Amino acid sequence: MEKTIIDQYIVLYRYILMLKEPLYVYLIQIFQRLSPKTWWNDFIYPVIYKSEYDKENFKYLDMADLLNIYKANWERIFQYLDKKYYKFKYNKEFLIVDKFHQIRNIIAHANENNMTSILFVEYLSDILKFCEIIKVENKLVNEIKNELKNCKNILPLKISENKSKILMDKIITKIEKEVLLEAIHCTALSPATRISINRTTMRFRSMRTIEEVMGFFNNAIDKSEYGKKIKEELVKNGLTPFEGIKDEINKMYNDGINV
Repeated sequence: MEKTIIDQYIVLYRYILMLKEPLYVYLIQIFQRLSPKTWWNDFIYPVIYKSEYDKENFKYLDMADLLNIYKANWERIFQYLDKKYYKFKYNKEFLIVDKFHQIRNIIAHANENNMTSILFVEYLSDILKFCEIIKVENKLVNEIKNELKNCKNILPLKISENKSKILMDKIITKIEKEVLLEAIHCTALSPATRISINRTTMRFRSMRTIEEVMGFFNNAIDKSEYGKKIKEELVKNGLTPFEGIKDEINKMYNDGINV
């Protein structure tokens, strides 16, 4: 792995570590106000009870645990923060948190194929957006802003986008909007199902080609036994499964690649 790529991973890893405590504080303050005596059983245990490790103290949870807890309790958190909360109002913010989770996973499994100067700038920008959501102190925010500014100055003036990448983003965005986000926000689903669906969102965003996206969409979910169970639970709760938008997604793909 080239030294430049290693250095970029080190910078991102450092920021991930520095954001663990702010995220911990952000969550625990909300949970303890929502449920002073039973916050652990109400918000934490349902998410981590299958963990192979004994993590009875909140401060011993790692970043991945904290992010899973955050996303599993997303609706309750924003109902507390916003008295005028309504369903799907914060989809944009949820996707920022989800992208930060993806970045954390990329860093945890460092691979030179997942890092370029352009991606490094994108990751820094996404980390900065996450900082705004969890109200990180100005000192760290300003440090990331300066890092981002310095990196942008050395990028090419114009970055062309590949047509298939644009189409891939449109298709994934539609899948998120029509299926995944509604399911993630549905409290009638079990925590394990919601986490599994969120992992599907993250998996889509980690894919490199539109062919990979379409292959996974058409085969891996609907034809696997676990996928069938998820589908049944979605339908039972009045939600749309992948099958419900399959024709539309395939039409988008066929029309897009034939342009």
